Amino acid sequence: ININKGLLVLGNVISALASSKKQKSHIPYRDSKLTRLLKGSLGGRHKTLMIACVSPSASNIEETLNSLRYANRAKQITNKTKAVKTQNHAEENVELKLQISLLASVMINFVDQKDQQSDGHNKSHSLLQSMTKGQKVET
Repeated sequence: ININKGLLVLGNVISALASSKKQKSHIPYRDSKLTRLLKGSLGGRHKTLMIACVSPSASNIEETLNSLRYANRAKQITNKTKAVKTQNHAEENVELKLQISLLASVMINFVDQKDQQSDGHNKSHSLLQSMTKGQKVET
C-alpha cells in the first residue's frame, strides 16, 4: 500500500462523505487499497472511532491544526444503516426433509426391486427405511 496516496485518498473520501449531506457526489473508495479496506467503516454499516493525536507544543501547531480539521471532517460523516432481513428457514427445512424422505422412499423401492440378499443390501435397506421414518441412524 502506498501510504501517502492512501492517506490522500482517505482524506478525499472523508471530505466527500462529509459533504454528501449537502450534495450527491461520487465517493472515491476504489482509488486506493486503504479506502477499499475501510469502505464499511467509512459511511457503511460499521461503527467507527476516530482518534486524533494533537500536541500542545508550539512547534507542532501546524500538524495539530491539520489533525483537528481532519477529525472535524470525519465527525460530520453519518452512516446510513439498513435493517438486516433475517430469513425463517423453518419452511425450507420442512421442504428439504420431505424431499429427503421422498428420495429415500424411491431408493427403497429401487433396492427392493433388486434381488440381492447380501449384508450390504440389508444395511442400506435399513438405513433408507430409518430415513423415511425420520430416525437418526449411526453409520
